[in-house]
Amino acid sequence: MPKPIVCLAAQLREDLEAFRSCFSQRQWSYFVIVLLRLVACEERRPMTGLLRVVGERASLSGLSRFLNKWPWSAAEVAQTWRRRLRNWLEPLVAAEHARLKAEQPKRVGRPKATVVTGDLIFDDSVPVKPKGRTMGGLGRHSSQSEQRVVSGHGLFTSLSVLLGQRCPIEPHLSRQRSVCQAEGAPFQSKVALAVEAIGHFEPVAGTHTHVGSSGVPVSAGGGI
Repeated sequence: MPKPIVCLAAQLREDLEAFRSCFSQRQWSYFVIVLLRLVACEERRPMTGLLRVVGERASLSGLSRFLNKWPWSAAEVAQTWRRRLRNWLEPLVAAEHARLKAEQPKRVGRPKATVVTGDLIFDDSVPVKPKGRTMGGLGRHSSQSEQRVVSGHGLFTSLSVLLGQRCPIEPHLSRQRSVCQAEGAPFQSKVALAVEAIGHFEPVAGTHTHVGSSGVPVSAGGGI
């Protein structure tokens, strides 16, 4: 049964308010509708499926414009999310340092510095697009899940994990050199994407970060 927006939980409503400055008033209403539908939708999530979930006035054309045409910044939304999570985690990190310090055995001399460690995990996956013909960024990629080369998008993603909290970082398309040349886009290898992601990553103050991939134990990665 379609759910009205008034059914938003208080915590979810508070979280969504943090992103209001990223949108115009009209864009903001669609932003709330889309997220509520993604949370509530139990079927596949094409736009028509999302429209069936929430009992608010919204058109398929309006939803399409919000996702494809209206000039809001996905990067600004991602930065707002990371900044909000980082501000929330800072006192938790301070509390963890205090806990570790209190658990140290009493010894003569200066106590050892406490260490709080997080993880930055990279992964590349291939959303298969068997019927894609004119979609931007399509290429032929080796898919581990399909165990074959498929037509689809190479998606390079990263995830920050700290004190049990997970923060997905804005994904990027990993396009082949030939696809970039055909579309007039700059080419970046997966290694270059990882280096750029590490360079832009802002760890929470007072923490160390281990870097790894989803297929390799994170402890085997380097620290930053």
